[in-house]
Amino acid sequence: MAKMFAQKHKLTYTVAYDPKQESKVAEAYQVEGLPTNIVIGRDGKIRYWRQGFDAKSLKEAIEAALKEPAPKRTRAKK
Repeated sequence: MAKMFAQKHKLTYTVAYDPKQESKVAEAYQVEGLPTNIVIGRDGKIRYWRQGFDAKSLKEAIEAALKEPAPKRTRAKK
């Protein structure tokens, strides 16, 4: 369902879904209803989580996350 929605609306951002319908993504993000929109910041932390669809607030959350500076990377010790 998520894949079809993304294709229909020509979404340009990553959409996570369970291709085998095993609910792994849903369990990991505690999704209880569809649609659920989650925006993850550059640091890997959830910035927005909403059950249902609110285009305005989702767009604002995505734009805010894109403005975040990239996290500093540490070099692995050899």
